[in-house]
Amino acid sequence: MQNYVQPGEVVRVTASATRAAGLGMVVGRLYGFLVDDAVSGEPCELLVEGVVDAQMVAGVGNTVGQLAYLDPATGLVTKFSGGGRLLIGAFTEGSDASDPSARVRLNTFFSPA
Repeated sequence: MQNYVQPGEVVRVTASATRAAGLGMVVGRLYGFLVDDAVSGEPCELLVEGVVDAQMVAGVGNTVGQLAYLDPATGLVTKFSGGGRLLIGAFTEGSDASDPSARVRLNTFFSPA
């Protein structure tokens, strides 16, 4: 196919914030996890499909199948909605409040406006 560009698991975008590799990032209606460190305004790569070990908001545990939300301000994941957080997927493993990360299966749809 002549118009095929690339597989879609990782996309190149302009970073919306300076952030370390592995943290979440929102760029417009795209969200994903940084492959490498990012500098605001510079090109970066986001993993937008698959299962990731996402850094969690401190002191928050979760259960398998519970919805996962990304806080765009911090790049951290939580089970709590609201406050500008975006639904990004569901937890595939449970974790307790002392765990620094949790496994999340990313949704492949865009968050609502």
